[in-house]
Amino acid sequence: MYVFHYLQKTQNLSRRNIVELIKDGQIFVNDQKVESIKHPLALGDLISKGNDWSLIVGDLPDTQRNIVLFNKPKGFVVSKSDPHNATIYEILPAELKNYYYIGRLDKESRGLLLLTNAPEIVHYYEHPRFNIQKEYLIQLSKAMNLKDREQTKR
Repeated sequence: MYVFHYLQKTQNLSRRNIVELIKDGQIFVNDQKVESIKHPLALGDLISKGNDWSLIVGDLPDTQRNIVLFNKPKGFVVSKSDPHNATIYEILPAELKNYYYIGRLDKESRGLLLLTNAPEIVHYYEHPRFNIQKEYLIQLSKAMNLKDREQTKR
C-alpha cells in the first residue's frame, strides 16, 4: 500500500490535499520526508505531519468497493467544499458523505455522476493512461450556428 491511499482512507484527506502536503514536505514516514504519493508503507510504519498528527500503519478494514449512480441536479457544484456554492455533499445521504466523485458536471448541468468509496477506482476512471472513453449527451438551449460549430472543433 502507498502513503497516498492510506491517508485517503484513514484521514479522509482529499487527493489534492495529500499531493500538496507531500509537495510542501510536510508528510514523513519513519521520520523520513515523503517525496512521492507512491511511497510504500508497511505495517507498523509511523506516518506524521510535522507535530500536527502521527499514526501507526495498521491493517485497513477490508471494505467492499462500491460505485453509486447519482443523478446530480442543477445548481450544485461537484466538489467536497466550495465557499460560494452549494455542493453535492450537502444533498447526499449521510452514508455517502465520504464517497469520492468520478468526473465532474458543471454547476448548471444535471445528469449521472458516479460516486465510489474506493479512491483507486477514481484513479482508474480518470487517469488518461487507462484510456477510458467518455461520452456526453448534451441539449442546447438555442440552435447552434456556424460560429458555434467552429468553436466546438477547437
